[in-house]
Amino acid sequence: RVSNDGVFVELKAPLSCGDGVAFDRGRPEEDEEGGPVYEIFREGKSFKQATEEDGIVHLKFKTGQVRFASVKKGDLVWKTSSKDLEQRILRGTRPKDEQICPVEVSVFGEEGEPLRIRIIDQDNRWGESMSSSILEKAKKRALERNQVLDAIGELGNTVFKVSSYDTSGLSEGLFLPTKDIKQTRRRAVEALIAERVKTSTERGMKEKPILDDVFKSLAPKDDLARHLTTAKSDISLATDDNTPPYEQAHPRITLLCRSQAQVEAAVKVEWLEEIILDFLEIHGLKEACQSVRSSGKRLVVATPRILKPDEDRIWKFYLNLDADALLVRSAGLLHQLLDMGGSGTYVETLEKRIPQLFGDFSLNAANSISASLFLEKGLARLCMTHDMNADQLCALGRSIGPRNGGLEAIVHQHLPVFHTEHCVFCRFLSDGSSYKDCGHPCETNMVHLRDNDGHDHLVLADMGCRNTVFNAKAQSGANYMNSLRDAGFSWFRIELVDEPAHLVEPLLQRYRDTLAGALSPSDLWKWLHTVPDANGFTQGVTRGSLESKAERTRGELKPTSNHNRKFKKK
Repeated sequence: RVSNDGVFVELKAPLSCGDGVAFDRGRPEEDEEGGPVYEIFREGKSFKQATEEDGIVHLKFKTGQVRFASVKKGDLVWKTSSKDLEQRILRGTRPKDEQICPVEVSVFGEEGEPLRIRIIDQDNRWGESMSSSILEKAKKRALERNQVLDAIGELGNTVFKVSSYDTSGLSEGLFLPTKDIKQTRRRAVEALIAERVKTSTERGMKEKPILDDVFKSLAPKDDLARHLTTAKSDISLATDDNTPPYEQAHPRITLLCRSQAQVEAAVKVEWLEEIILDFLEIHGLKEACQSVRSSGKRLVVATPRILKPDEDRIWKFYLNLDADALLVRSAGLLHQLLDMGGSGTYVETLEKRIPQLFGDFSLNAANSISASLFLEKGLARLCMTHDMNADQLCALGRSIGPRNGGLEAIVHQHLPVFHTEHCVFCRFLSDGSSYKDCGHPCETNMVHLRDNDGHDHLVLADMGCRNTVFNAKAQSGANYMNSLRDAGFSWFRIELVDEPAHLVEPLLQRYRDTLAGALSPSDLWKWLHTVPDANGFTQGVTRGSLESKAERTRGELKPTSNHNRKFKKK
């Protein structure tokens, strides 16, 4: 309940004065009330902190901090900041007693010599410094032990804490200005820190390089290597014993479709062996699966990139589609399927077998170690992260040896540039507020976002009402296909977004001809510039992330807004 000067809340977690809270009315479009807690009262008494065991407490805030009229009974209260947590982060996230390093401080010096301060830590590493001035015989008051210790101090603002002082090496009756002692102490601390950095290793870290051992552990067995060298080029992916299909000896093209019209056009391409269905919304997916199966082509179904906690059993839906393979985009789903036994495992509850598993770009395999690991753990095929350019992909293909037959390159796609839980279909094409009352306009409407340059970026919704925005320009690897093939890549994927159905066959044929050497990459590139989107507008083509670019210098970077503001002030 709400009072004139505060709010009564039932605690479900510890709370301290200074912690931030926010009152959630269930209306994300409105600003939320909240702020730092000024006082905590329980039964009329003030406390600095309270826990869930204290039950209902009275929270008070600084005057004007919270508009209590906007806080209603039943609102959720979220803890938005924690003073204790922030302090622990500032200390390095570790408890204070784990950070402190006890040290011994020794002081040496004789008349006519510099003062020396040595600081030794518990691992017998030490730092030493000498004063810039020499010790002189005292004319008035000589240095006393307490004066020296006060000048050295407790080494505050460092990880060190003095456990003992030793001044037995300092002769009596001498004098040195206090500032010189402090400067010498600071340099000794810096010397010790430098020594610790030079000789320290993090707990659990290997003392020697481990890359060689990692590569050896991932190397294919001799029998597999022999098998790969003798494999025939016409061996199909469809194997009953789930043998990883590294034996692909000549490149194949696979097509990813996102609409029923694209599927209907693709099944008519006789030479195409495989079709991937990536229907972000499940509407029409089962019908599309039936169309691919009826055509005799291999059926692959793409799974969601993100799984929420209440979607962790979505694997049942995809196994029931009876696909020949699943294109796995979530590490969580991959873990589930591998934990159940992986490809070929019979799931009794569904009376289905887990099909072959292909890994997509979102698994973020970015080097030979991660690629080899995924292929070794049960993926029949793997597409690398979009962060790699063509040169890096080729280098990776050459580095993993025979396993490169399991690598797939996306040579035509519209990069997913934005992914959000906000649904523009629900927001702008319905009067509803969620999938329960929006009427599912995403199933019957097509939405593009037009940018300042006039490019139209397609928006698609998935089964969780999340929206993905795809780049208007197609990214093409036309100029890199031969290099990728020579590096061992066996599968080349073409991804459609909103390309018209009547251009599916010409698009596939031109990429096939380029891969076979019957069409030059430049001719393919020119034709791609003429391909329109679903609205009939040409959006262009780019090399995108596949292009190798040199690191830009600082002077080439675009100035920030803050930089421009400072420049204007001058």
